[in-house]
Amino acid sequence: MKGKEIPIHPFWDEIRHAMAKDHSLESKFTITASELRKNQNFTLGEISFSREVLTGRNIPAPIRNWEISANSVLPQEVESATSFERLVSCPLSWTLRYVAKVRAGNALSIPHESLILGKIGHKILEILITEKSTWKEDEVSKRTGELFDEWSPLLAAPLLELHNGIKRNDMRFHLQNSMAQFFALLRNAGIRIHNTEISLQKKWSETVQFKGTLDLIGETATGKKILIDAKWSGKPKKYKERLSKLSVQLSLYHWLLSDKETEELPVAYFMLRGGEFFSRPHEDIPSDYHVDGPSLLDSIMTIRKSVNDVWSQLSQGTVIASGIATTAEHDNTFTPLIEPSCDYCDYQNLCGSRRLDQ
Repeated sequence: MKGKEIPIHPFWDEIRHAMAKDHSLESKFTITASELRKNQNFTLGEISFSREVLTGRNIPAPIRNWEISANSVLPQEVESATSFERLVSCPLSWTLRYVAKVRAGNALSIPHESLILGKIGHKILEILITEKSTWKEDEVSKRTGELFDEWSPLLAAPLLELHNGIKRNDMRFHLQNSMAQFFALLRNAGIRIHNTEISLQKKWSETVQFKGTLDLIGETATGKKILIDAKWSGKPKKYKERLSKLSVQLSLYHWLLSDKETEELPVAYFMLRGGEFFSRPHEDIPSDYHVDGPSLLDSIMTIRKSVNDVWSQLSQGTVIASGIATTAEHDNTFTPLIEPSCDYCDYQNLCGSRRLDQ
């Protein structure tokens, strides 16, 4: 094949026996691809075949508006930040994922690198906070290295392969530096972390509960609750931009954590890879880390309106694929609250957004 010798098909003996039980020569039931192209009719064993020209068909056009029965798609009993982000970015993706239960194939594969590193980063951060409330920079750097070596075989085994040695050392170094920066910031700002990976639930509407797992919950020097969301990303500016425009996840988690609807608590992103720290402006967090943007109280109102608008649209029987451009005959008024992540969506082939790129 393409000039290279390839091994015999593992089922070749079974195929040969099925085709020619009388042990005929293989040449009698073997035909080359070049012969198939030259002749319209051919014989394989004792069976004659005739090639037929197939009528070409156009690939279906991408579909923006999907029509369904009214009231056939309803909110889930329990929603999350992930599901709400999907809902307000692409109603079709949300419907396929959570209502139709259409899932990508479960082919065996190694998890994405950022997922692996995020998992081990969260684990190390959780252990560090559990072991001590305050750390000096040299202490936490050393301990982070020890924990990385301990947990890598369990949570990041691909990094142990020989060709990943440089990458593994690089990740270890990045985590040591970022943890040292993080605990120095906590110490200087007088912030204490009390809880990690805490699951909370709150009533969103009469029929829907909202549930989320918050990375880090602590207390500022003035006694206010603080929420910190830890992320592993090679593009930290993406999260800074979310704070400056609209962070759906942080806004929802802030609403989930807050006891008073009118109080805005300090919230922030901590980047596990590089140690960057981005927060909403608050007097309990040093101004060097502030990112100007809409208040979280305004943001949750915007999110709530968008969620209700999409659910209303779904109940009327229209599901919109946001990644497909509007046309004259289709809806031109719906604008997603946040841009859909079409490049990473499992449903690109269903809605047709992948065909637009090609």
